[in-house]
Amino acid sequence: MINFYSFTEEDINKKILLALKIAFFSILNLMVFNFVYTNANILNTFEDEIISLASNYNFFTSLNFDARPLIPKNYGVGLTSGPLSAIGGVLGWGLSKSFLVARVSNFYYVFLLQIIFSYFLAKQYKLNLKNLIIFSSIQILLVPWWIGSLYSIGEVASTIIFVNSLFLFSKNKNLSLILFGSCVIYGKFLLILPFTAFYISNLFMSKLDQKKIISVFKDFLIFTVPFFIWYALIILKSGLNNFLLYINEFVGFIFYYEDSGFESARQFSLNLILNQIQESEVPDWSSASLLRICIVPILFGMIVYRNKEQIHHKFEVKIIPILFSVYSTYLWFWLLSPTKYIRHTKHFTIIIIFILFYSLIAEAVNSDFDKLIITSIISLFFSDIVLILIFNILIYSLFFIKLNKKTKNFMMNILFSGFLILNLGIGLNESNTKERVDLNFPACADGLTLEKCFSSYLYYDIYTGEKK
Repeated sequence: MINFYSFTEEDINKKILLALKIAFFSILNLMVFNFVYTNANILNTFEDEIISLASNYNFFTSLNFDARPLIPKNYGVGLTSGPLSAIGGVLGWGLSKSFLVARVSNFYYVFLLQIIFSYFLAKQYKLNLKNLIIFSSIQILLVPWWIGSLYSIGEVASTIIFVNSLFLFSKNKNLSLILFGSCVIYGKFLLILPFTAFYISNLFMSKLDQKKIISVFKDFLIFTVPFFIWYALIILKSGLNNFLLYINEFVGFIFYYEDSGFESARQFSLNLILNQIQESEVPDWSSASLLRICIVPILFGMIVYRNKEQIHHKFEVKIIPILFSVYSTYLWFWLLSPTKYIRHTKHFTIIIIFILFYSLIAEAVNSDFDKLIITSIISLFFSDIVLILIFNILIYSLFFIKLNKKTKNFMMNILFSGFLILNLGIGLNESNTKERVDLNFPACADGLTLEKCFSSYLYYDIYTGEKK
């Protein structure tokens, strides 16, 4: 488990510790499955879900990235969740023709993705693989609007690839660059912002000479390999003229589409920011959501900067570029994004949650008190503000009580593990009180883009926009 104090595995009998880990993992993942399955049953139909499933199912079966007539054109710029977002959903749909199975399958695809990265990180940095796997599922479920993974939309899967690529950058730069390029073009294009911030700041922290300039050019070529493969598919499937039209529309999509934030940048002012916040969904957020999306990134920056040398020593990553990466999307969200949908915050909250867990598991912090602060910050992603308060009162009280380190460490681990399960249990209980949605759409068995399918699935008429 996570060691808040040193040499825990030497202090506790290894067989007892292994039994505790197996018990925790078993209980946790039994509850995870129930939680995921229940949420898959209660989530309403969502336009982005059928668009993502339709386009990606067509892609994996015929290499046509097509959701017409929901989104015009093969490889249309309106298809913003690429193939990496929906592999599990496509597999689940292909085997069952069930939206419920597709939703659950896509969550477990994301879970498997994280386990694969856990294996590589454990191997590269000599980390405890069991600990990484134990917390893989819970890390995903702590993310605000994690349900995007059920809907097969791109933020969760692509950002998980992105954050793990940060840790692979120093060990296998070429692989990391390929992964960065892939999560941008095959996942969510918004990730180009944190990648650019990370790469440029990392570059400026190194000595810039002729060799470095040649290296930058080489890095750019490697990073763009996934782009060229994607563009080759567009030309193959729709022709050169349609590809040129795609590029033109894509540039327009970035610079003129409301959600991109470029229009906000052109008219930037304090009044504009305040008006956008007031007119967005932010006023409807809970106090817990505001805390973790507005305040947590600041606390995260303070604690990792304080431990930057220790983290660099353990992971061979520079903390300043990672902070630039996080704050690029954090500032984009609060200053430029006009809609401020909570699902867009995953591009920085996932990075924050995963780095905090990695820092604890790898013992990459300077002191026991810093470990306590990191645990406290992680707790701010609990679903209930009362639960957050109780947990923090208990862990800080325990920390300052005069007990030996072995006892404190054991009790702290029990508290942390217990509250992770309790948080999941509360969420499961709340989900069980909600009405289940009918996800049985027989008309979709013949094709997700058939009119009879999307007409029965969507809550509005696609041609008039009127609610049914």
